[in-house]
Amino acid sequence: MKDNKVPDAKAAGAKAESKKAFAYEVSERIKSLSKLKGLAVSNAIVECGQNSGFVTAMTVRGSVPSADAFIPIADYFNVSLDFLFGRPPRDLEYAELLLGFEEMAKSEGLSDKSISQENREAYFDMLKTATALFLKTIEVGGDESDE
Repeated sequence: MKDNKVPDAKAAGAKAESKKAFAYEVSERIKSLSKLKGLAVSNAIVECGQNSGFVTAMTVRGSVPSADAFIPIADYFNVSLDFLFGRPPRDLEYAELLLGFEEMAKSEGLSDKSISQENREAYFDMLKTATALFLKTIEVGGDESDE
């Protein structure tokens, strides 16, 4: 006879709390992005095709919709799902951004030279610092003194 193990209640509780924390963090990020756009959260969410109570359900009940529900929201705010979900940018994303800046400068006739390796590393570090500062301003519990 097989030994049917009952799921550990403590582990299940931790998983539920983790899900609630995730839902809360994502809802706070959506609120911050709405604020940066100068919009009420409910209006922004309705424009994304969601119910006006979408963010409230996440904040209050800790409900987490499927990832598909977040795609139009990420598109609306012009951010990645990784960003919306609070994942830190990867070095590859910074490198792609630098390449984009270099190509833009060339297409605008600002420069016909490639960025030197020394400057590339300095720009890379500046992008990482600027991104970290930006993320800090919109993180959960960030500076809301301007309300």
